[in-house]
Amino acid sequence: MARLGLAVRAALREINRLVLKQHLDVCLRRRLQENGANAAGREQCFEEVLSLFKLLAA
Repeated sequence: MARLGLAVRAALREINRLVLKQHLDVCLRRRLQENGANAAGREQCFEEVLSLFKLLAA
């Protein structure tokens, strides 16, 4: 039973990794390109990345 729990946790970590990769590679990159020279938009993206990494560290 413990192995099943470990397998489930490993699968969830992989799903989280894939979702984060998708968000950083596609969604965030698109928003950064759309914001261009908009400093406020870039700052918001930076804050979002920091929040994601804080969430992962918790």
